[in-house]
Amino acid sequence: MIFRRYSLLALLLLLTACGDCADRVGESDIFEPLTFGEYEFDGEPNIVAPKRVLFGDLEVGRTGVETVTVQNTGDEVLKFSDWNLSQGFEMRFLGVDGQLTELGVGQSADLIISHTSLSSAEFRGQLRIDSNDPDTPNWEIELFVNARFPCLETIPEDLLDFGEVEIDQVGRRPIVVRNCSTNTITSFSVDAIRGNRAFSVPDRESFQRIDLNPSESIQVFVDFLPNRSGKFEATLDFLSNDEFNPKHTVNLVGLAAPGKCPEPVIIARHPERTSATANPNGTFLGLPLDTLAFDASSSRAFDGREIQKYSWSLTSRPTDSNGVLENTRNDENGMFLDLAGEYVIELEVWDSDNIRSCQPARMIVKAIADEDIHIQLVWDTPNDPDQLDANGSDVDLHLLNPRGRWNERPYDCFWQNLNPDWGSRRPNNADFCPTPTSPGCQDDPSLDIDDVDGQGPENINMDNPKGGISYGVGVHYFADHGYGMSRATVRIFIGGLLEREFLRQPMSDEEFWYVADISWPAGDVNARGGVFPSFPSN
Repeated sequence: MIFRRYSLLALLLLLTACGDCADRVGESDIFEPLTFGEYEFDGEPNIVAPKRVLFGDLEVGRTGVETVTVQNTGDEVLKFSDWNLSQGFEMRFLGVDGQLTELGVGQSADLIISHTSLSSAEFRGQLRIDSNDPDTPNWEIELFVNARFPCLETIPEDLLDFGEVEIDQVGRRPIVVRNCSTNTITSFSVDAIRGNRAFSVPDRESFQRIDLNPSESIQVFVDFLPNRSGKFEATLDFLSNDEFNPKHTVNLVGLAAPGKCPEPVIIARHPERTSATANPNGTFLGLPLDTLAFDASSSRAFDGREIQKYSWSLTSRPTDSNGVLENTRNDENGMFLDLAGEYVIELEVWDSDNIRSCQPARMIVKAIADEDIHIQLVWDTPNDPDQLDANGSDVDLHLLNPRGRWNERPYDCFWQNLNPDWGSRRPNNADFCPTPTSPGCQDDPSLDIDDVDGQGPENINMDNPKGGISYGVGVHYFADHGYGMSRATVRIFIGGLLEREFLRQPMSDEEFWYVADISWPAGDVNARGGVFPSFPSN
């Protein structure tokens, strides 16, 4: 703490020396005393970090790696005196030689914590961070390996700010509720809102008990309907079976805006097919691997004002998708649909009086495979600290015609046989189809993506399969490139609908996983589940 004492004379001199101080916007009014005496400046550091880290399931001899971010959200430098890590875990700081000693105001740092499993039993530890944060001088992060318990988190974590909403108009904002466990179902319900009745959850009855699979998320929408000017506040509680946080509270705040709110509009386009408009809501039907363009130039302001700011957000995407928006600030955007499933894009705008839209425009993009069979492979390699860079593990998807053998042409569709000729013969025995509708190509499989350095996806599509046979689906861990064990997930879509998914199968270098058989024309998917040291003999 810093203490200062000012005499009446000193204060008068200070005020007379700055005649226009009262007109300066954004400066603190520190000196507005009713009496004169001691004044206290409350600047202090504030540490923010997770309270727990889950390593999920680790096989004996495998190493799990997790990234932890530590922030200083206070007003003074955060200084660290000790980092006390339990035995069995190792830690290093990204971009720092040795141990991190301090963080400036607003700064953050990432540290990598690793654990090599010596047993399949549950293992727990702790990282204690000692600092000069007066409120939490000993911040504790609990570490869990091979532990199975529910975990719930929300985005935003603790504050949903509606900004300014026009009187008697509804502002709607989403809260993303996510299961942060890697191996256990988490159940939650939406409790009553406490505080001002201007806030509500429009379909709260449908959220009395929701079961979320590991890493699955769902959106809960909150409405704000102000009936007078001023500020509104409330809280919304989520109740769950998360033993560490059974009641998760999100604060709700909003203001009544003068005049009409600006209206955001999204127009989604595919360059060769169709378009759709969200004003404020809309739906676009696309295909996996589409690249879409989003146009916000039709957004409008009122009473002679203009749109001066755009804010885009991707509020939902399919599980395991790495889809991202190209930018977040101007009136044009774009996105690559890497996986089949549903994406939700939202847009907010501000006018020249800095009034925010009462509710965002919301475009639901549904990427639905238009082939009879669509097979999707993704994988997660815990020891790879950045699975989106150009270095990573190489896992391959295979689709086998029963006339052939795994990893052999012409009856295994995989990275060395991207587009085999299985049905009606192609002219001149062409190796590749220029388009899926080219002569002789309408009944052949194709591998659309061969990802050799990360987490996928890889997709195989097939239309008009030959009936009366079963097709095999397999995964081969071609090369771990030094990153070790990976967990493979396969989803099989029949007629555009998800028929079966096989989640997080652990695989080691060069192993082969015989996932399932697809019988046609019934479209039945029958699990196989065998993991072999290499390709089986079928």
